[in-house]
Amino acid sequence: MHILNSEYLRILLFSLGVIYASLGNAAAPVDCKKSINIRATQASPLNFGDLLVSGAGSAVIGTDSSRYTNGLVIPANGLVSAAELVVTGCKEQPYAISVQPSTTLYSATGSMIVDGFITNPILGLLDLKGKQSLFIGGTLHISAAQVAGTYSGSFLVEVIYQ
Repeated sequence: MHILNSEYLRILLFSLGVIYASLGNAAAPVDCKKSINIRATQASPLNFGDLLVSGAGSAVIGTDSSRYTNGLVIPANGLVSAAELVVTGCKEQPYAISVQPSTTLYSATGSMIVDGFITNPILGLLDLKGKQSLFIGGTLHISAAQVAGTYSGSFLVEVIYQ
């Protein structure tokens, strides 16, 4: 983010990446080789794009990469996306998804909270090739005195065989 000499702040390309996807084998299906763990790799980060801020508010990214804002936050340009993980493991096997409740994002001069994580699907089911895309959205909370800058952080996602 860059501080602007006006009453607005511009939040530039905030990217929240999933840096850890839990491995499972806890309840690996019987027909699956024991060496095949369930894995999730990041295909794209959760990205709120650019925001103009003149006071407190929030920005929400849906699992379909839609964005809306509340309060004194105005959507601007920039790439906007839900996080996408590609989950791989044993074909046609169900798995549970767990996302930590909240995380803190940091810049050189400030911080913000992201919470309200949502996933699509809510419960996973790997296809005939043992893959499925998992999309994650969330809510970014912006304070009235938010300092402009580039904010980043990470959050934990666990995928475990059912």
